[in-house]
Amino acid sequence: MHRPPPSSWRAIGVIAALATSYVLAGRLGLSFAAVNPSATPLWPPTGLALAALLLFGDRVWPGILIGALAVNLPINGSFTPALAIAVGNTLEGLVASYLVRRFAHGAAAFERARDIFRFAILAGLVSPMVSATIGTTTLRLAGYAPWADYGSIWLTWWVGDGAGALLFAPALVLWAAPDAFSALRHRWWEAGALLLAVLLVGQLLFANLSPPGYPLTFLPFPVLLWAAFRFSPRESILAVVVLMTMAVWGTTRGLGPFADLGPNEALLLLHVFLATIAVTSLLAAALVAERRRVEARLEAAQEAPVRLAAIVADSDDAIVSKTLDDIITSWNRAAEELYGFTAAEAIGRPITLIIPDDRRPEEDAVLARIRRGEAVQHFETVRVRKDGTRVDVSLTISPIRNQSGVIVGASKIARDISERRQLEEERRAFLAREHAGRAEAEAANRAKDEFLALLGHELRNPLGAIASAVQVLGLVGAQEDRADRARQIITRQVQHLTRLVADLLDVGRVTAGKIVLDRRLLDLADAVKRCLAALTASGKTERHALLVETEPVWVDADEVRLEQIIANLVDNAVKYTPSRGRIRVSVRPVEGHAILRVEDDGIGMSPELLDRVFDLFVQGDRSLERASGGLGIGLMLVRRLVELHGGTVEAASEGPGQGSTFTVRLPSRLAPVTASRHEAAPPESRVRCRLLVVEDDRDVRESLRTMLELTGHEVHAAEDGASGLAAICRLAPDIALVDIGLPGLDGYEVARRVRAERGGAKPVLVALTGYGSAEDRERAHEAGFDLHLVKPITSDQLARILGDAQTRVLERSDGTAARVRSSDERTD
Repeated sequence: MHRPPPSSWRAIGVIAALATSYVLAGRLGLSFAAVNPSATPLWPPTGLALAALLLFGDRVWPGILIGALAVNLPINGSFTPALAIAVGNTLEGLVASYLVRRFAHGAAAFERARDIFRFAILAGLVSPMVSATIGTTTLRLAGYAPWADYGSIWLTWWVGDGAGALLFAPALVLWAAPDAFSALRHRWWEAGALLLAVLLVGQLLFANLSPPGYPLTFLPFPVLLWAAFRFSPRESILAVVVLMTMAVWGTTRGLGPFADLGPNEALLLLHVFLATIAVTSLLAAALVAERRRVEARLEAAQEAPVRLAAIVADSDDAIVSKTLDDIITSWNRAAEELYGFTAAEAIGRPITLIIPDDRRPEEDAVLARIRRGEAVQHFETVRVRKDGTRVDVSLTISPIRNQSGVIVGASKIARDISERRQLEEERRAFLAREHAGRAEAEAANRAKDEFLALLGHELRNPLGAIASAVQVLGLVGAQEDRADRARQIITRQVQHLTRLVADLLDVGRVTAGKIVLDRRLLDLADAVKRCLAALTASGKTERHALLVETEPVWVDADEVRLEQIIANLVDNAVKYTPSRGRIRVSVRPVEGHAILRVEDDGIGMSPELLDRVFDLFVQGDRSLERASGGLGIGLMLVRRLVELHGGTVEAASEGPGQGSTFTVRLPSRLAPVTASRHEAAPPESRVRCRLLVVEDDRDVRESLRTMLELTGHEVHAAEDGASGLAAICRLAPDIALVDIGLPGLDGYEVARRVRAERGGAKPVLVALTGYGSAEDRERAHEAGFDLHLVKPITSDQLARILGDAQTRVLERSDGTAARVRSSDERTD
């Protein structure tokens, strides 16, 4: 559902308040009706409606129509006449507001005498004719009044609406100003005396307290002149309203100078009298206010030498001075440029001319400090220009004293700080954009990591199926030479793809700082021998002369990552060394460091390539005929992994065709007490176990099942999470190998539900997945997996995982808890 904006809600609230107030005021006015239930000599809603239209604009007219309809409908008992009268009341208000705005400066009509005179004619005489004519004619046509009473009803209606406009509209408009009570705070005692005088006059005139036979209707005039000369039009009209309240109360009870007439005639004359003194009082107050403004200008001219000590007329800053009554007394050229008002327009008017409504409390606080003789420095606030736009300013405000040292006003120096504020906003916006850009970059980096993890998973699934199928071929004994050669080719390519996937995933982890080393004391020479033996067995170095020279030297390193460093350096030498070329690998201790050096007599490197050789995606010869392959990430990983171990790596070459040398320096450690390492052989299957393979990829599932069956185990299979969970509950397997990325229930949920089951033997759960990061292993552990196996799976890995799982089965039968670890040879 569409909701109105806040400004619309405010307008709706004003309309509702206007309608409610109109109904209450209308019922009060109709209580004085005599010639007809719909015609009264005093109609306060007219003044209420006109004030609302002047203050809030013509958009609030529905409030007048609704209120007038609600007032008149119960009187006439018929909708059509009530609606016609309500339309007349609404048109009366709209006509009056248009005429007053057009010819008497709208809500500012009570600041000048000529505008008050125009207001009295337009709002008190002309516009009430609209409502009186429409209303009286409606009553006649609807049969609620005879033609004989038409004139008296029309006159009553017209006088009542005119009196309501002249008595209530000025009071509501003037007292609706934000600073309406500020002038009374410093003159409350005189205001109180004036109120007592008005009450006394009202008692004398309209409570029969005066001596009989003495016409005292002139008594209100001295009191109202007091209000006009000592205060302002606001206090003058308030005095008239107070007097009117007492006059109506007394006249309706047969008291006062007008009580001898009939009820309707008495009230008509009373309200004509009150309207007359209201207009007279307003005119007098406006003339006095104008005289004060003239006097302020004259006083400003006479005190120019005093003010020149505080202001500089030609300053680039806006300089304004004012009296303690907030009347502007000077306005320099810069103020004209800043605020848009000329000096002639501003001088003599209140300082609130340029102060927004929401900043009025600030001005009161500043004026209080000025009265105490304090200065205000660099006060940042907002002012409003002539065109209604706002401007940010920094104010310095100082008290102005006369020749006697008495504070008579204040001087304000304003500097436009809009440009500075704009720069600050632009800076904040720039920082916000920079923050958003950083967040976007981080999101992109996370998306990259997730993509790489997904890529590794998707690549490892087919690699797993291929590797398992090759192992099956080996187990069934396919001895034909061609079949054996094909199996060896597949095996080598699977190993190559596996290493590419691992390196690709390591790039994201290294750059994100997510590699965690599992360090222990290792003999670097032994690590080199094991790695070279694996490379030789895979056929990587069969077309090169490989020379190995090692001396025992111990380092504190992660075994898997250390072998990755060695393998990548040797693999790089093989790629860029032609067939029958020489590759020399050496290990030796030098001055507290373990030095690993890989030298070749291959194609070498140019100086330009040498500077970038450890950067990401940098490769040597990119010609189409080269057969080296690779992604250009191996040497970057070497550098990052070496640095994680606290070492350094360097590359050297005499130039193209001169071979290359890579040197790794790692901090060496003292050899442990037991220098020999016991390399435990992969455990053999000690018992025949019941196994369950839960894998959605058919090729992986079938090849893994065949491999396990050929090792002598009872093997069952399931193709999704739900059937896998059911098979675990039904078969109670000793070991369950569960893929993580299953449809329906994923592997994590299967593990959680298995561990949540009460009673019965719990199988050893092995996570089978293409995701191999430390976070993935931790998540598997939290879900309830005992072991973690990363695809593709070799026969050695499978034998080792089965050995570990069988050990856990035996330990659980003895009540011993086992700790989860990854069985993958790489920690990725």
